[in-house]
Amino acid sequence: MDVAPGEVPAGLVELSTAVDGEWSYRLALHPVTQHPARDHQGRLVYLPVARLPADPLP
Repeated sequence: MDVAPGEVPAGLVELSTAVDGEWSYRLALHPVTQHPARDHQGRLVYLPVARLPADPLP
């Protein structure tokens, strides 16, 4: 995901796939500065949010 300079990136992104349904990804923050983390090419880093198993059927 790429954002313009000065624009605040989304903290949570939802992506849907045909096979697995919808997945959520959260913006990773730098551990020291708490600014959005970036990879070595300058792109924002998003991490998948763990999905809980579906509730069992009664």
